[in-house]
Amino acid sequence: MSNSTRRGFTLVELLVVIAIIGILIGLLLPAVQAAREAARRMQCTNNMKQLALAVQNFESTNKRLPNQYKDEFWTRFAVGKDHDSRLYRLSVHTLLLPYIEQEPLMNTITSYAQEWKDSNGGVDLPSPTEGDKAGDHSDHPYTKAIDAFLCPSDGAAQQSKSMVNHLGRNNYGCNMGDACTANDGGDALKGQKNRRGVFVNGDAAGRTTWAHIKDGTSNTIGFAEINVSDVIGENGNDYKTGVAYVSGLNKLAPAACLNTRGSNGMFADGLTTYYQKGRRWCISTCCSTNFMAALPPNSPSCSGSGGQDAGTWTLCSASSNHGGGANVSMLDGSVRFVSETIDCGDINNIMGGSQDQLYKGPSLHGVWGAMATPKGQETVSMN
Repeated sequence: MSNSTRRGFTLVELLVVIAIIGILIGLLLPAVQAAREAARRMQCTNNMKQLALAVQNFESTNKRLPNQYKDEFWTRFAVGKDHDSRLYRLSVHTLLLPYIEQEPLMNTITSYAQEWKDSNGGVDLPSPTEGDKAGDHSDHPYTKAIDAFLCPSDGAAQQSKSMVNHLGRNNYGCNMGDACTANDGGDALKGQKNRRGVFVNGDAAGRTTWAHIKDGTSNTIGFAEINVSDVIGENGNDYKTGVAYVSGLNKLAPAACLNTRGSNGMFADGLTTYYQKGRRWCISTCCSTNFMAALPPNSPSCSGSGGQDAGTWTLCSASSNHGGGANVSMLDGSVRFVSETIDCGDINNIMGGSQDQLYKGPSLHGVWGAMATPKGQETVSMN
């Protein structure tokens, strides 16, 4: 007979193993999170590329680029001489629906518009500013969450997909140029500043074609990321997602908007703020579907007045949750990441001057502004 000794783990050995496992998990989790963010960022990049390609396909079909406001497509549904305000406010994103595999949704929108025209304005149209059902329509097209308009890294945008009776969100702002602007073509200055970008006011600036992109499609931004406001009430205190009221914005320098930034990612105390940024893909106003390149990515956004007035002066900055900057898609279909430290020139330069001074020629706002102006004929590049 032989004696055998059976030996187990001591308490110390067990604790050492547990500690090692804990260390390994601690090392693994950041790597997993980084891999997930890399995948989300890749999907965001693909979304932006598809939007740029959609613009190219729209141009191929229509021989022009879509307008951000009062696009001529909607004139076919006009009653009398005027557009209905619920049609002329519809965004570039709405016009691009057939080119991002959303043609049935576009057909729904145009069928409502045709019904409105056939009734000589006697029936209601689904509203691009209200998330509830309009009139007797059983389906509200603008409440649809469209993944092609949403960055997977923006939690507020993703959460809104499950909300009932809220308008579909948007993470990609179209290029309105390098100055604060507004969509009201009745004001000469607003109309002139509206010509600074790619997607202009059809009433004030007419058509944009490839011939107008004098700086080249590879040097001109089509879309930039914008964060979706994550609040439901009237205040948006996070300066990456909210909009701050700045009186006389159109007569001030971009520094006036940058100075609304407080600490810990919030606006400074005492400011009136709004929550419109990225709140709806269907409408062209109030920072919902646009951006201006006067301040670097992840800067505050500002408005010269509140509400949803089409004539509101706004300065909507690009922003994202990717860290350190934001993605932009160029008109040639390429996508680039723009750092928060990109050259923006002297942000104390007034954004186009006073009411009697129109803004023409090269951008005052460095490389960032130059890349947002299609015909400034600057010789700069983000490369």
